[in-house]
Amino acid sequence: MSLSRRDGSSGFVQQGTVDWGQLASQTVSFSVGVLARLAAANVSPYTFEVARILGSTLKMTPQGKRNVESALRELKSYKLPGQLLWFGFGASHLVRQLSTTDSGFHCVALCGALSDYYILEVGSEILSEYMSILSPDSPSSELQKPSLIEWGNLIKACSGIFAASPFGTLCEELLQLNPHMWNVHDPAADLQSSNFRGSLSSRANCSSPQSIAKALHGISMVTNGRLEAITITGGNDIGWLAALSEWQLGLRIRFEDASGTSLYSNYDAKKTDYQILFNYLSRLSQTSKENDLNEVEVASRTFVLEDATDIFRGRILAILKSGRLPWNKVFAWTFGNDFHVLLTENRLSFSGALGCAARLLQGFATPEPGLTATIRANWSHYNSEAFGCGFISTLLGTFKELADLQGLIDKSSNTSYKEAEADYENHLARLALSCKCSKCQHQTDVPTPISEYCLVLMVGTVIRLTLGLSKMTIEKGLRVKRQGLANMYNQIMMDERQSNDNRENDSTFPTR
Repeated sequence: MSLSRRDGSSGFVQQGTVDWGQLASQTVSFSVGVLARLAAANVSPYTFEVARILGSTLKMTPQGKRNVESALRELKSYKLPGQLLWFGFGASHLVRQLSTTDSGFHCVALCGALSDYYILEVGSEILSEYMSILSPDSPSSELQKPSLIEWGNLIKACSGIFAASPFGTLCEELLQLNPHMWNVHDPAADLQSSNFRGSLSSRANCSSPQSIAKALHGISMVTNGRLEAITITGGNDIGWLAALSEWQLGLRIRFEDASGTSLYSNYDAKKTDYQILFNYLSRLSQTSKENDLNEVEVASRTFVLEDATDIFRGRILAILKSGRLPWNKVFAWTFGNDFHVLLTENRLSFSGALGCAARLLQGFATPEPGLTATIRANWSHYNSEAFGCGFISTLLGTFKELADLQGLIDKSSNTSYKEAEADYENHLARLALSCKCSKCQHQTDVPTPISEYCLVLMVGTVIRLTLGLSKMTIEKGLRVKRQGLANMYNQIMMDERQSNDNRENDSTFPTR
């Protein structure tokens, strides 16, 4: 065997605590191959063993195990001739070594879920806080716990195992239920209403790692049968906790709004009841409720995620998190009602701009006579899927939510380069007139944008994302992350501020 334990004990007592003295006295043997894999991942054997103890606190239902096993089976690996070098998740990868035991399997699943939503820094803090909860009265726990660096290396080793699984999409679907992520103007608005809006600032939300760990421990007590049901309230992070509970642990979950109306459930309410109830709170409510329920948390089995957005404000990636987007809702789930306005009220200008862009891209790649030397020198998208009919095929074949625009896009692309250039500028000018963002409304004293996404910049985002994907072969099941698309939008907005003439200074494509 690749690894074995002299002492049959797992180091985890069923009451839910870790005996660090017992752990320190155990003898564990590893093969040279396993030690080599641990060294390559910068994970110490001690952390490897503690990780298995952590995993033993969670139990999965048969369906949850099947979901994780399916994701692990689909992991790809590629080798060079002679098997001297492997890429991806090889047969002896740390993930496969750790998942040979039931407790290790659970730990791999948890680390993989953390890596798909949180940055390493936050994920490692959550694991560290979780271990502290398992040993609350041990004076030596802080001395014997693996460091944050060790936890981060373990999460990094498991990073990507769920990238092509439904986990990230389910996480985003449940996150989209949060009305406070959308209703910037209308307190009653939500994703299902016609007036929901979302902005970069309204998505910024992060709970403290300690409160997330407490909620995770509450979930573990439900999986072990020590609690029948719990309630978790908080901000965006409960979307991740809910996805973990449903997809990975196989628990019955339910979402309710402030009035008690059911927003989502994965069970038949007539036959059984929920095991975990989730409620989204606004940042203000989240802080006040944490203070109110601090003393009754254990008695009521209600876990409130403490808002720590201001603490993490300097680490923007920690507060801007997301799941993965289904390909038929990429832009709708990222830009909300502003994309709906672009797709419906500005249908002709939007489709016209995309069609003209396809023709202009063909002119850039050909290149068209009279094209400036700057564009010729900087242009790099010469693959057939990045211009003309190939660009349109990539666009409509990837983003099904744009399929109804095909006729209008084809019509506007069937023109000369000069006509496409003039029409493109006209389409963007009309979009700018309809747009409610501060720049398009010429409100120079207002930050851009604070409550609405810019229609013109959304067109640039669609074009830039399509150009990027035109060079890729997308792995089956792999989906784009919403925050990645939001970052692209942000970058285009910064480019706009730096230059008014992207054709001369940018090697991608003009947005205005």
